[in-house]
Amino acid sequence: MDDISPEILINPRLRGVHEQYYRAQWFVQNALVASDLATRFRLLITAIYPARAIVELMLEAAEQQELKPFLDPDSKKSRKSFEETLVPVLPYYHLIEKIRICRLSEILANPRQLTWRKTS
Repeated sequence: MDDISPEILINPRLRGVHEQYYRAQWFVQNALVASDLATRFRLLITAIYPARAIVELMLEAAEQQELKPFLDPDSKKSRKSFEETLVPVLPYYHLIEKIRICRLSEILANPRQLTWRKTS
């Protein structure tokens, strides 16, 4: 983390994105070298939390009118507009969102017994 630019050090939101990025990267790197499939699965699923946290920080920035291209008098429209731009460029955006809000502790404890419920 020695490559932190001054802008990241000054802005708490950018510091948060930077930290979450390194957390997600750590989980993925450890998953890639894990020999046990259950451990690999748990590490990859756990990487979703910091990955989604990055998205949430960015969505909050849009809603708080901090992203110039998405400024709108209605903060909810700013957020929605940014999200519509984000979805096509982030693979599996909706899947990550669903996993992030589902029963993650159950998934991690028992990956082989996982059952998915269809949500609307």
